[in-house]
Amino acid sequence: MADRYFAVGDIHGCIDDLESAIALIKKLEPNGCKVIFLGDYIDRGPDSLGCIDTVRRFKLDDNGYDVVLLMGNHELMFVEASEDKYQYYDPQGTCAISESGEEFWTDWMRTLEPFHIVEENVFAHANYDPDRCSDINSCVWPRYKLGQDYYGGLYLTHGHTPVTTGPEGAFNRVNLDTGCVFGGPLTIGEYAYGIRGILKIHQITKKDVDNSKP
Repeated sequence: MADRYFAVGDIHGCIDDLESAIALIKKLEPNGCKVIFLGDYIDRGPDSLGCIDTVRRFKLDDNGYDVVLLMGNHELMFVEASEDKYQYYDPQGTCAISESGEEFWTDWMRTLEPFHIVEENVFAHANYDPDRCSDINSCVWPRYKLGQDYYGGLYLTHGHTPVTTGPEGAFNRVNLDTGCVFGGPLTIGEYAYGIRGILKIHQITKKDVDNSKP
C-alpha cells in the first residue's frame, strides 16, 4: 500500500468530475492506496445514480484500493425518507435511484460510515465530536463558519459547506467541499501516513472535465 492516501470532497451527482477524480488518483497511485470519500454523492447534479454506482463499484473492485465511503447528510435524508422520517426534496435524484431499486440503494446507504480515523487525522462529512460520534446526525449536519477553528483533538477533514474559492480551512481542520455542483472544482486532499493534517490538494476543474471528454 502507498505511503499517501486521499480524501475526496462533496460530489452531488457530478459524475464526470467523479470519474476524473478517480482517474487522477489511479494515475498518482497506480498500485493502489486508501481513498476516502466524504459523502454527499447524490442530489443537485445530473447523475446521482451514476455517482453512487461508481463509488460502490470502486470499493468492490479488487484493484488494490482501500475505498472508504462516508455518509453525507443527503444520503441520510434519502434513508430517512424511505422510513418516512424525512420529506425528501430532490424528486429527480430520488426517481432515478428508486427506479433502479430503492430498497437496494437504501440498504447500501445504511452501510456508509459516519467517520474514519487514520492515525491523527479524522474524516467526516461535516464534523467529528468524540463525545457524540455515535449519533450520525452529529457527523453530517453541523456547519463550520469561515475561519472557525476545531478543537476536537484530531485533525478534521470534512465537507458539507460549499466554498467555491476553497478549500477553506482554519486551525486543526480543512473543508474540501469546493462546490463542485455549483461550478467550483472537485477537490482531492492528499495525506501521508505518520503526518498530521493535509499535505496538498488536487482539483478537478470544469475545464479538466471538458478536456477529458472525447
